[in-house]
This record gives sequence, structure tokens and C-alpha cells, in this order.
Amino acid sequence: GPPTGAGEAYREAALIARQIPDLPSANQLLAEAVKLAPADENAVSLLVDMQCERNDMGGALKTVESALRQQPDMPWALGLKGKVLRLANRYEEAIAVLRLVKVDRPELVWISVELAQALLNVARREDAMTVIDQAMASSPNDAKVLFQRGEMLFDMGKAQEACSSLEMAVQNAPQWALARYELGRALLECNELEKAGAAFDESLRLQPEWALAMGAKAAVLLGLEKYDEAFSLLRRALRIEPGNTLIFENLIMGLHGNHRDEEALEEVEQEIRRDPQSANAYWLKGKVLLDQN
Repeated sequence: GPPTGAGEAYREAALIARQIPDLPSANQLLAEAVKLAPADENAVSLLVDMQCERNDMGGALKTVESALRQQPDMPWALGLKGKVLRLANRYEEAIAVLRLVKVDRPELVWISVELAQALLNVARREDAMTVIDQAMASSPNDAKVLFQRGEMLFDMGKAQEACSSLEMAVQNAPQWALARYELGRALLECNELEKAGAAFDESLRLQPEWALAMGAKAAVLLGLEKYDEAFSLLRRALRIEPGNTLIFENLIMGLHGNHRDEEALEEVEQEIRRDPQSANAYWLKGKVLLDQN
């Protein structure tokens, strides 16, 4: 329905400005919304997200503290404060704040994910898994919880279990490109090349210009011995992100491994012309020439 007050009107206008995108206007409108309604969860959350996106952690903390002055034990505001502290690399402070929240309803489960991430940041993996397992018990279909669990399992070398968790995350959030990409990575680790390729295709359908996902799909194509398709995709990824050393290295070593050294050296020379200081390009050129002899 239409906005019911001035604060909500500013918030709705900010959402439109953000979609255009007109980020300065969105930021200004959100600041007005929060001034009028400092405890409006949607407005405060949006403003904090935008402040964090431009690395204004001090501003984000001020916004959250203003909300907490209205009500010091507001769970969502404490959760946001913990998130900002974590993003500012103040992990122990973040953990202490996030531990204050009793996550007793599904709409607060994102705070458990924040706590798990903060615990991982200080290498407390077992504690993080305990938090996620508790969140799973109360919200078994929450995509963010399933995603976090899948990521943790993958990092622990349990790719098969990670696949199960990430598949469920994708089922519950089908438009989440990152979840599909991470599922692809786990499937690739399990050598499920066709399924991995399908997951990367879906992530690219949702985010067509994502160079990282193109590089991952190319790895699948190389595994399936579809070399021309793989090299074509790697070149496309490099047009989007010309300085991506990992994608460039995969292209050169892929061409070299397929005895297409002329193409590999041509690509290297192009890269050196683009960036004469590229140590990686010179190293790859040396490797190809050395292997030829």
C-alpha cells in the first residue's frame, strides 16, 4: 500500500532511487527516513547496508547506535551492530554483541549466520558449526543458514555433504546466483562435471557478466574436453575483467596444455601490451617458451 508516514515515504523513495540507480539520492533519502523514524528496521537496515557498501563503518555504527538508543535490546539492531563490527574486522566485539541476541524466531535467524561468520573469522570452526546446527534445528529451510552450512562443510573438505546443503539452499532461494555458483564449486570438487556446469549456467543466467562464474564454467568445459568452448568463455571473461590473473593463467596454461602455444604466446603478448608491468604475463611467457625447449 501507499506509505503511511513521512519516514516511510522517504524510505520508499530511497528504494526507487537505489534501483535506478541513483545512490547519492538513495543515501540522502534513507538518512531522512532514519532521522524521522530511527527505529524503522527496514530503513535502518538499508542505510547501514549502503554505508557498509561504501566502507563507511563509522557512519553505519552511528546509525545502529541511534536505533539502539530508542530500545537498547532490539534484537535486529543488535544483530546489525554485530554485522557492522564484523565487517570492520572487530570480530571479538561482534561476537560479544551477537551473543546478546536470543534467536527465538525465524526472522532473526540471519543473526545466527552473522555469529557463525564472526566465529569463523577467529578460527572457531566448531563453535560456528554449533551455532549453524542450532539455527538449522529451528529454521531448516532458511537459505542463508543452508548456504553457510554448505560453505563450512566445503571448507572442511566434506564436498558431498556441502552439495546436499547447497542444493537445499538453491531450492529455497532459486534466484540467488552466489548459492548456485558455490553449489557448482562443490559439485566440481565431487567430479560431477555435468551437474557443476548446469549450476554455473544458472548462476550466469542470473548474473550474465560474472567473470568468476565464466572461469568456473570454463574449468568444467576443460574437464569435459570441450576446449574451444572453454577458451572462448575464458576470453570473454577476460574482456569483462582484463586484469584477472587467475582466469588469464587458466587460459594460457589451457592453450599450452593443448599444444596451442602460438595462441598462448599471442595472448601473452596482448596482455603485455595492455599492461607492460604484468609480472604474471612475463612468467607465463617464460614457462611456455621454456617448455618448448
